[in-house]
Amino acid sequence: MKISENVTQIVQKDYVTKDEFYKICGISKKTARKLLIDRKIQFEKCSTGSTYFYKIPLSEVERYKQEKLRGKIINEKQSMKIRLYFKKKLKGYGDVINLLDICVVTGYGKEGVRKWINSGKLLGVISKGSFKIAKEDLLDFLTSSYYQNIVRKSDVHKEDEKVISLSYNK
Repeated sequence: MKISENVTQIVQKDYVTKDEFYKICGISKKTARKLLIDRKIQFEKCSTGSTYFYKIPLSEVERYKQEKLRGKIINEKQSMKIRLYFKKKLKGYGDVINLLDICVVTGYGKEGVRKWINSGKLLGVISKGSFKIAKEDLLDFLTSSYYQNIVRKSDVHKEDEKVISLSYNK
């Protein structure tokens, strides 16, 4: 069955199953299960003899997607304030910054920074066996929704957020 046929079938129903829910929302099975157990998503538990399944209304799927999206959006004004803060923080660095300096600035380890670069979230190049990142590209990354919405933040990241909210949200 093609994806378009799956989507058509889902739209024709008033509900989705847990498996459809986690795929549509781009979350893991475990996260979907936790949302259901914690009653953060409304559902109806149904059974077909010895097995059971969840019927999740499409309105709940849409509500969850909107809430998830709302948390990830940074408006233009916030982005400018965050950029100004990080520009000041990076003032002592040159136009090209190495991996270790990024670790110091962000508080994340080398492997985490390498993953950002390898996945294309942070633009960087390898020069003489080490990663080099343009300061402007680092600023773009630090003001991105991806960086701002990292779930497991480093201590430095948390401290930066406190300073930004105290200094720039007046």
